Amino acid sequence: MTMVVPSAFKPEISPETRSNSISRSITLAYDFKITNAGTQNDNFNIHVMGNKWPTSLSNEFIGPLIPGEMANLNVKVFVPGSAQIGDQDLAELTVTSQSDPGISIQAQIITTVREPLLFIPFNAK
Repeated sequence: MTMVVPSAFKPEISPETRSNSISRSITLAYDFKITNAGTQNDNFNIHVMGNKWPTSLSNEFIGPLIPGEMANLNVKVFVPGSAQIGDQDLAELTVTSQSDPGISIQAQIITTVREPLLFIPFNAK
């Protein structure tokens, strides 16, 4: 019989991948949930890397969270006006346990530039 011992320190992030498409010169917001899936209270460092477009975090630090507790994280990506239709930005979001910095989890953020939407005014008479 194999006994599974729960991890003392274990961050989780949901969803693991977020993607969207947007026109140029617009900021797009992505929401994530960070959960302490460990058995001990923990604090978490949040980092984003690999991005070529300006990206900001609502928090670079979350905690303390008790086991099972969840916190919201918002990541904003600004698509520059110089981006071409079809261009993509891939950012990797990393959540790391402060109690055990060797334990982390990643999520991906994929932003694609699309054609601008055309709005045609409608006048009902």
